[in-house]
Amino acid sequence: MNRLLTGSIMAVALLFSGATVQAEEAPILRDGVSACDLHELMSEKLPEQCQSKLGGTRSMSKATRSLTRSVNLMVLFEHDSAELGEGARELLDAVGAFLADGVNTDQKFQIVGHTNSLGTDSYNQGLSQRRATAVVSYLTGKSVSVERLESEGKGETSPLGAYATDDPRQRRVELKKL
Repeated sequence: MNRLLTGSIMAVALLFSGATVQAEEAPILRDGVSACDLHELMSEKLPEQCQSKLGGTRSMSKATRSLTRSVNLMVLFEHDSAELGEGARELLDAVGAFLADGVNTDQKFQIVGHTNSLGTDSYNQGLSQRRATAVVSYLTGKSVSVERLESEGKGETSPLGAYATDDPRQRRVELKKL
């Protein structure tokens, strides 16, 4: 699990109780993340293949794991672009495997696009929507049903607090369990 950079995971529960929470409180996932890593963070039930990969002696019950409903995916985009680079596709392959492996088939997810603060608010809103749409499009090409995914653009309204608002790492997407 050392490939995961976690923020204040306990605060994520506030996000789904109606309270306003900054994006930094959700775990940040980077290259090298597997579908099993996502299951450990977001699934009530771990698939059998993940139990051995993640150390089968650990308790795998929902009650003993801290589940989150949102993760920030460091699918980084170039300035003024919604095109997915090679590193982005590798990370999204793991997300696609997580979504398509049969464990969460009844669960819907939202892909939320974000931008940094360079550009106007209205332009960034549209750009973030194009980024979220690009990710949804990529995932549906990986056998994830489009009916399980929705996209939303947030522009520059939800920056990661660890970085300056104009930092390129603000150009990212978030995966939310609905």
